[in-house]
Amino acid sequence: MFLLLKELKKYTMTLEELLNVYAENEIKRGSFALGTRNNYLSVIRMLQTMDIIHQKVMRIETTDLQILFDDLGNGFYREDHTFHKPYSKSRICAYSALLTNAFAYAVYPLKIIKQNPMEHIALPVTRNETKIFSDMNHKEQVLSHETFLKIIAYLNSKDSPNALPIQIAYYTGLRLGEVCGLTWEDIHFDEQFLIVQRSVVLNCENKNRLEFTTPKRDKSRIVYFPNTLKKILKEEKKKQKNIVCRNYYMEIQENGTLHYPLYSGVIDSKDKIAIHLVCIKKDGSYINRRSLACSCTRLNKHIDGLQDFHFHMLRHTYATNLLVTGMNMQEVKELLGHNDIRTTMNIYVHNNEETMLKRIRKLDKIINS
Repeated sequence: MFLLLKELKKYTMTLEELLNVYAENEIKRGSFALGTRNNYLSVIRMLQTMDIIHQKVMRIETTDLQILFDDLGNGFYREDHTFHKPYSKSRICAYSALLTNAFAYAVYPLKIIKQNPMEHIALPVTRNETKIFSDMNHKEQVLSHETFLKIIAYLNSKDSPNALPIQIAYYTGLRLGEVCGLTWEDIHFDEQFLIVQRSVVLNCENKNRLEFTTPKRDKSRIVYFPNTLKKILKEEKKKQKNIVCRNYYMEIQENGTLHYPLYSGVIDSKDKIAIHLVCIKKDGSYINRRSLACSCTRLNKHIDGLQDFHFHMLRHTYATNLLVTGMNMQEVKELLGHNDIRTTMNIYVHNNEETMLKRIRKLDKIINS
Protein backbone atom coordinates (compact mmCIF):
# COMPACT_ATOMS: atom_id res chain seq x y z
CA MET A 1 0.00 0.00 0.00
CA PHE A 2 2.74 2.44 0.86
CA LEU A 3 5.08 3.29 -1.97
CA LEU A 4 8.79 2.88 -1.17
CA LEU A 5 8.05 1.84 2.43
CA LYS A 6 9.96 -1.44 2.01
CA GLU A 7 13.07 0.41 0.91
CA LEU A 8 12.93 2.94 3.73
CA LYS A 9 13.89 2.05 7.26
CA LYS A 10 11.28 3.87 9.30
CA TYR A 11 13.71 4.70 12.08
CA THR A 12 16.00 6.55 9.68
CA MET A 13 13.34 8.12 7.45
CA THR A 14 14.04 11.80 6.76
CA LEU A 15 11.40 14.49 6.37
CA GLU A 16 12.09 14.52 2.64
CA GLU A 17 11.39 10.79 2.41
CA LEU A 18 8.23 11.16 4.51
CA LEU A 19 6.92 13.93 2.28
CA ASN A 20 7.65 11.90 -0.85
CA VAL A 21 5.75 8.89 0.52
CA TYR A 22 2.89 11.11 1.69
CA ALA A 23 2.72 12.83 -1.70
CA GLU A 24 2.60 9.57 -3.65
CA ASN A 25 0.05 7.80 -1.46
CA GLU A 26 -2.19 10.63 -0.25
CA ILE A 27 -1.79 13.84 -2.25
CA LYS A 28 -1.56 12.37 -5.74
CA ARG A 29 -3.90 9.44 -5.16
CA GLY A 30 -6.28 11.02 -2.66
CA SER A 31 -9.41 13.11 -3.05
CA PHE A 32 -7.64 16.47 -2.98
CA ALA A 33 -8.87 19.09 -5.42
CA LEU A 34 -6.40 19.93 -8.18
CA GLY A 35 -5.65 23.34 -6.71
CA THR A 36 -5.00 21.88 -3.26
CA ARG A 37 -2.85 19.12 -4.70
CA ASN A 38 -0.73 21.58 -6.67
CA ASN A 39 -0.37 23.84 -3.63
CA TYR A 40 0.82 21.00 -1.40
CA LEU A 41 3.32 19.80 -3.98
CA SER A 42 4.59 23.37 -4.34
CA VAL A 43 5.15 23.56 -0.57
CA ILE A 44 7.07 20.28 -0.68
CA ARG A 45 9.33 21.66 -3.42
CA MET A 46 10.05 24.73 -1.29
CA LEU A 47 10.75 22.62 1.81
CA GLN A 48 13.36 20.76 -0.22
CA THR A 49 15.46 23.96 -0.21
CA MET A 50 15.52 24.12 3.61
CA ASP A 51 17.83 22.44 6.11
CA ILE A 52 15.03 20.71 8.01
CA ILE A 53 14.28 18.51 5.00
CA HIS A 54 17.33 16.34 5.79
CA GLN A 55 16.44 15.72 9.45
CA LYS A 56 15.16 12.34 10.55
CA VAL A 57 11.43 12.33 11.29
CA MET A 58 11.90 10.70 14.70
CA ARG A 59 14.23 13.50 15.79
CA ILE A 60 12.14 16.46 14.62
CA GLU A 61 10.64 18.21 17.61
CA THR A 62 8.12 21.01 18.00
CA THR A 63 10.95 23.48 18.68
CA ASP A 64 12.54 22.65 15.31
CA LEU A 65 9.25 23.29 13.51
CA GLN A 66 8.61 26.48 15.49
CA ILE A 67 11.95 27.83 14.27
CA LEU A 68 10.92 26.93 10.72
CA PHE A 69 7.64 28.85 10.98
CA ASP A 70 9.30 31.81 12.65
CA ASP A 71 11.67 31.93 9.68
CA LEU A 72 8.76 31.79 7.25
CA GLY A 73 7.23 34.79 8.99
CA ASN A 74 10.46 36.80 9.28
CA GLY A 75 12.37 35.74 6.16
CA PHE A 76 15.19 33.23 5.90
CA TYR A 77 18.36 32.24 4.01
CA ARG A 78 18.23 29.29 1.63
CA GLU A 79 20.94 26.65 1.35
CA ASP A 80 22.52 28.70 -1.48
CA HIS A 81 22.76 31.67 0.95
CA THR A 82 20.15 33.76 -0.89
CA PHE A 83 17.57 35.52 1.29
CA HIS A 84 13.88 34.71 0.94
CA LYS A 85 11.48 37.43 2.03
CA PRO A 86 8.75 36.70 4.64
CA TYR A 87 5.83 34.60 3.45
CA SER A 88 2.24 35.77 3.43
CA LYS A 89 -0.22 34.52 6.04
CA SER A 90 -2.01 32.29 3.52
CA ARG A 91 1.25 30.72 2.35
CA ILE A 92 2.31 30.01 5.94
CA CYS A 93 -1.05 28.34 6.53
CA ALA A 94 -0.39 26.12 3.52
CA TYR A 95 2.91 24.99 5.09
CA SER A 96 1.10 24.35 8.36
CA ALA A 97 -1.62 22.28 6.70
CA LEU A 98 0.82 20.16 4.74
CA LEU A 99 3.18 19.44 7.63
CA THR A 100 0.31 18.76 10.04
CA ASN A 101 -1.11 16.17 7.64
CA ALA A 102 2.29 14.66 6.80
CA PHE A 103 3.26 14.17 10.45
CA ALA A 104 -0.21 12.79 11.20
CA TYR A 105 0.52 10.28 8.43
CA ALA A 106 3.79 9.45 10.18
CA VAL A 107 1.84 8.77 13.39
CA TYR A 108 -0.65 6.58 11.57
CA PRO A 109 -0.54 4.51 9.43
CA LEU A 110 3.27 4.60 9.22
CA LYS A 111 3.68 4.44 13.03
CA ILE A 112 7.08 6.14 12.88
CA ILE A 113 6.30 8.58 15.71
CA LYS A 114 3.74 8.54 18.51
CA GLN A 115 2.79 12.23 18.59
CA ASN A 116 2.40 14.92 15.94
CA PRO A 117 5.05 17.62 16.58
CA MET A 118 2.86 20.19 14.77
CA GLU A 119 0.19 20.14 17.49
CA HIS A 120 1.55 23.06 19.52
CA ILE A 121 3.01 25.24 16.77
CA ALA A 122 2.20 28.97 17.02
CA LEU A 123 1.97 30.46 13.55
CA PRO A 124 3.69 33.85 13.18
CA VAL A 125 1.45 36.88 13.42
CA THR A 126 1.80 39.50 10.70
CA ARG A 127 2.04 42.92 12.28
CA ASN A 128 1.58 46.17 10.41
CA GLU A 129 4.51 48.11 11.80
CA THR A 130 4.98 51.73 10.76
CA LYS A 131 8.29 52.30 8.98
CA ILE A 132 9.42 55.91 9.09
CA PHE A 133 11.88 55.30 6.24
CA SER A 134 9.57 53.26 4.02
CA ASP A 135 9.43 53.76 0.27
CA MET A 136 6.95 56.61 -0.16
CA ASN A 137 7.45 56.52 -3.93
CA HIS A 138 5.70 53.17 -4.21
CA LYS A 139 2.60 53.14 -6.40
CA GLU A 140 0.08 50.34 -6.72
CA GLN A 141 -0.17 49.23 -10.33
CA VAL A 142 -3.40 49.91 -12.15
CA LEU A 143 -4.90 48.90 -15.49
CA SER A 144 -5.83 51.26 -18.26
CA HIS A 145 -9.35 50.78 -19.56
CA GLU A 146 -7.88 49.80 -22.92
CA THR A 147 -5.86 46.99 -21.33
CA PHE A 148 -8.89 45.83 -19.36
CA LEU A 149 -10.90 45.54 -22.59
CA LYS A 150 -8.07 43.51 -24.15
CA ILE A 151 -8.21 41.09 -21.22
CA ILE A 152 -11.96 40.61 -21.55
CA ALA A 153 -11.74 40.22 -25.33
CA TYR A 154 -9.07 37.53 -24.94
CA LEU A 155 -11.03 35.62 -22.30
CA ASN A 156 -14.23 35.81 -24.36
CA SER A 157 -12.37 34.46 -27.38
CA LYS A 158 -11.43 31.45 -25.23
CA ASP A 159 -15.00 31.21 -23.90
CA SER A 160 -13.54 31.45 -20.40
CA PRO A 161 -15.85 31.82 -17.38
CA ASN A 162 -13.16 33.98 -15.75
CA ALA A 163 -14.23 37.04 -17.76
CA LEU A 164 -17.23 37.68 -15.49
CA PRO A 165 -15.41 37.73 -12.11
CA ILE A 166 -12.77 40.03 -13.61
CA GLN A 167 -15.47 42.39 -14.89
CA ILE A 168 -17.20 42.42 -11.51
CA ALA A 169 -13.95 43.23 -9.69
CA TYR A 170 -13.06 45.96 -12.20
CA TYR A 171 -16.39 47.76 -11.75
CA THR A 172 -16.89 47.16 -8.00
CA GLY A 173 -13.47 46.65 -6.40
CA LEU A 174 -14.50 43.39 -4.76
CA ARG A 175 -11.75 41.14 -3.46
CA LEU A 176 -11.14 37.72 -5.02
CA GLY A 177 -12.97 35.76 -2.33
CA GLU A 178 -15.85 38.26 -2.29
CA VAL A 179 -16.42 37.87 -6.03
CA CYS A 180 -16.38 34.08 -5.74
CA GLY A 181 -18.92 34.23 -2.90
CA LEU A 182 -21.34 36.61 -4.63
CA THR A 183 -24.88 35.26 -5.20
CA TRP A 184 -27.72 36.49 -7.37
CA GLU A 185 -29.67 37.28 -4.20
CA ASP A 186 -26.93 39.79 -3.33
CA ILE A 187 -27.51 41.79 -6.53
CA HIS A 188 -30.28 44.41 -6.64
CA PHE A 189 -30.76 45.51 -10.22
CA ASP A 190 -33.39 48.21 -9.65
CA GLU A 191 -31.42 50.03 -6.97
CA GLN A 192 -28.20 49.14 -8.80
CA PHE A 193 -26.16 47.88 -5.87
CA LEU A 194 -24.83 44.61 -4.53
CA ILE A 195 -24.29 43.46 -0.97
CA VAL A 196 -20.93 42.03 0.07
CA GLN A 197 -21.71 39.76 3.01
CA ARG A 198 -19.52 36.70 2.51
CA SER A 199 -16.22 35.57 1.05
CA VAL A 200 -14.82 32.24 -0.12
CA VAL A 201 -11.62 31.30 1.68
CA LEU A 202 -9.29 28.33 2.08
CA ASN A 203 -9.48 26.57 5.43
CA CYS A 204 -5.83 25.57 5.73
CA GLU A 205 -6.47 23.68 8.95
CA ASN A 206 -8.81 21.34 7.10
CA LYS A 207 -6.84 20.36 4.00
CA ASN A 208 -7.40 23.79 2.43
CA ARG A 209 -11.15 23.26 2.25
CA LEU A 210 -13.06 26.01 0.47
CA GLU A 211 -15.67 27.54 2.69
CA PHE A 212 -17.76 30.67 3.15
CA THR A 213 -16.89 33.20 5.80
CA THR A 214 -17.61 36.83 6.53
CA PRO A 215 -15.77 39.51 4.49
CA LYS A 216 -12.41 40.80 5.65
CA ARG A 217 -12.63 42.22 9.18
CA ASP A 218 -16.24 40.94 9.37
CA LYS A 219 -17.35 44.05 7.52
CA SER A 220 -20.34 43.68 5.18
CA ARG A 221 -21.00 46.56 2.82
CA ILE A 222 -23.13 47.87 -0.03
CA VAL A 223 -21.42 48.62 -3.34
CA TYR A 224 -23.18 50.50 -6.13
CA PHE A 225 -22.32 49.53 -9.69
CA PRO A 226 -22.48 51.41 -13.03
CA ASN A 227 -24.80 50.78 -15.96
CA THR A 228 -22.07 48.90 -17.83
CA LEU A 229 -21.89 46.20 -15.18
CA LYS A 230 -25.67 46.16 -14.80
CA LYS A 231 -25.98 45.20 -18.47
CA ILE A 232 -23.27 42.53 -18.15
CA LEU A 233 -24.93 40.97 -15.10
CA LYS A 234 -28.40 40.94 -16.67
CA GLU A 235 -27.07 39.15 -19.74
CA GLU A 236 -25.25 36.63 -17.57
CA LYS A 237 -28.37 35.92 -15.52
CA LYS A 238 -30.28 35.11 -18.71
CA LYS A 239 -27.51 32.71 -19.79
CA GLN A 240 -27.67 30.89 -16.48
CA LYS A 241 -31.47 30.52 -16.56
CA ASN A 242 -31.36 26.93 -17.79
CA ILE A 243 -28.30 25.85 -15.80
CA VAL A 244 -29.10 23.45 -12.97
CA CYS A 245 -27.84 24.63 -9.59
CA ARG A 246 -24.86 22.44 -8.68
CA ASN A 247 -23.42 24.42 -5.77
CA TYR A 248 -24.30 24.09 -2.12
CA TYR A 249 -22.91 24.58 1.33
CA MET A 250 -23.33 22.85 4.67
CA GLU A 251 -23.33 24.09 8.24
CA ILE A 252 -20.76 22.15 10.24
CA GLN A 253 -19.70 22.57 13.85
CA GLU A 254 -15.95 22.09 14.33
CA ASN A 255 -14.24 22.77 17.65
CA GLY A 256 -17.13 24.94 18.75
CA THR A 257 -17.09 27.05 15.58
CA LEU A 258 -19.65 27.06 12.79
CA HIS A 259 -18.16 26.48 9.33
CA TYR A 260 -19.79 26.71 5.90
CA PRO A 261 -17.86 24.46 3.46
CA LEU A 262 -18.62 24.90 -0.25
CA TYR A 263 -19.33 21.95 -2.56
CA SER A 264 -20.39 21.25 -6.13
CA GLY A 265 -22.35 18.25 -7.37
CA VAL A 266 -25.74 16.62 -7.13
CA ILE A 267 -27.66 17.73 -4.05
CA ASP A 268 -28.78 14.53 -2.34
CA SER A 269 -28.93 15.44 1.34
CA LYS A 270 -31.26 17.56 3.45
CA ASP A 271 -28.16 19.04 5.12
CA LYS A 272 -26.96 20.54 1.84
CA ILE A 273 -28.21 24.06 1.16
CA ALA A 274 -28.31 25.22 -2.47
CA ILE A 275 -26.58 28.51 -3.26
CA HIS A 276 -26.92 30.43 -6.53
CA LEU A 277 -23.46 31.80 -7.17
CA VAL A 278 -22.99 34.48 -9.83
CA CYS A 279 -19.60 33.29 -11.04
CA ILE A 280 -19.87 29.69 -12.23
CA LYS A 281 -18.49 27.44 -14.94
CA LYS A 282 -20.47 26.14 -17.92
CA ASP A 283 -21.47 23.02 -16.00
CA GLY A 284 -22.83 25.14 -13.16
CA SER A 285 -20.05 24.38 -10.67
CA TYR A 286 -18.35 27.17 -8.77
CA ILE A 287 -15.17 28.88 -9.93
CA ASN A 288 -12.30 27.95 -7.63
CA ARG A 289 -10.65 31.08 -6.25
CA ARG A 290 -7.17 29.60 -6.57
CA SER A 291 -7.60 28.62 -10.22
CA LEU A 292 -9.01 32.08 -10.95
CA ALA A 293 -6.00 33.75 -9.34
CA CYS A 294 -3.59 31.54 -11.31
CA SER A 295 -5.47 32.24 -14.54
CA CYS A 296 -5.03 35.97 -13.98
CA THR A 297 -1.26 35.71 -13.65
CA ARG A 298 -1.09 33.60 -16.81
CA LEU A 299 -2.72 36.44 -18.75
CA ASN A 300 0.62 38.26 -18.64
CA LYS A 301 1.83 35.87 -21.36
CA HIS A 302 -1.10 36.49 -23.69
CA ILE A 303 -1.89 40.22 -23.49
CA ASP A 304 0.55 42.64 -25.14
CA GLY A 305 1.88 45.18 -22.67
CA LEU A 306 0.42 43.42 -19.64
CA GLN A 307 2.97 42.95 -16.84
CA ASP A 308 2.70 41.63 -13.30
CA PHE A 309 -1.08 41.38 -13.54
CA HIS A 310 -2.88 39.76 -10.63
CA PHE A 311 -6.51 39.78 -9.54
CA HIS A 312 -6.04 42.32 -6.76
CA MET A 313 -4.82 44.86 -9.32
CA LEU A 314 -8.46 45.21 -10.37
CA ARG A 315 -9.24 46.53 -6.90
CA HIS A 316 -6.42 49.07 -7.10
CA THR A 317 -7.71 50.17 -10.50
CA TYR A 318 -11.27 50.57 -9.19
CA ALA A 319 -10.11 52.74 -6.29
CA THR A 320 -7.98 54.92 -8.54
CA ASN A 321 -10.83 55.36 -11.02
CA LEU A 322 -13.12 56.47 -8.17
CA LEU A 323 -10.62 59.12 -7.08
CA VAL A 324 -10.27 60.37 -10.64
CA THR A 325 -14.05 60.93 -10.80
CA GLY A 326 -13.71 63.29 -7.84
CA MET A 327 -15.11 60.97 -5.16
CA ASN A 328 -13.75 61.84 -1.72
CA MET A 329 -11.53 59.51 0.29
CA GLN A 330 -14.20 58.66 2.87
CA GLU A 331 -16.60 57.48 0.16
CA VAL A 332 -13.86 55.37 -1.44
CA LYS A 333 -13.07 53.86 1.98
CA GLU A 334 -16.69 52.76 2.44
CA LEU A 335 -16.96 51.22 -1.03
CA LEU A 336 -13.70 49.31 -0.58
CA GLY A 337 -14.63 48.12 2.90
CA HIS A 338 -11.48 49.43 4.56
CA ASN A 339 -11.55 49.57 8.34
CA ASP A 340 -9.34 52.65 8.53
CA ILE A 341 -9.26 55.56 6.10
CA ARG A 342 -5.48 55.68 6.47
CA THR A 343 -5.35 52.35 4.64
CA THR A 344 -7.16 53.92 1.71
CA MET A 345 -4.95 57.00 1.74
CA ASN A 346 -1.66 55.11 2.07
CA ILE A 347 -2.42 52.72 -0.77
CA TYR A 348 -4.16 54.87 -3.32
CA VAL A 349 -3.28 58.52 -2.80
CA HIS A 350 -0.24 58.34 -5.13
CA ASN A 351 -2.32 56.95 -7.97
CA ASN A 352 -4.37 60.15 -7.99
CA GLU A 353 -1.37 62.49 -8.03
CA GLU A 354 -1.98 63.91 -11.52
CA THR A 355 -5.49 65.06 -10.61
CA MET A 356 -4.30 66.47 -7.27
CA LEU A 357 -1.40 68.29 -8.92
CA LYS A 358 -3.78 70.04 -11.33
CA ARG A 359 -5.88 71.24 -8.40
CA ILE A 360 -2.84 72.37 -6.41
CA ARG A 361 -1.60 74.41 -9.38
CA LYS A 362 -4.76 76.46 -9.13
CA LEU A 363 -3.15 77.99 -6.02
CA ASP A 364 -0.70 79.74 -8.32
CA LYS A 365 -3.55 81.66 -9.93
CA ILE A 366 -5.07 82.56 -6.57
CA ILE A 367 -1.76 83.64 -5.01
CA ASN A 368 -0.49 85.52 -8.05
CA SER A 369 -3.74 87.21 -8.96
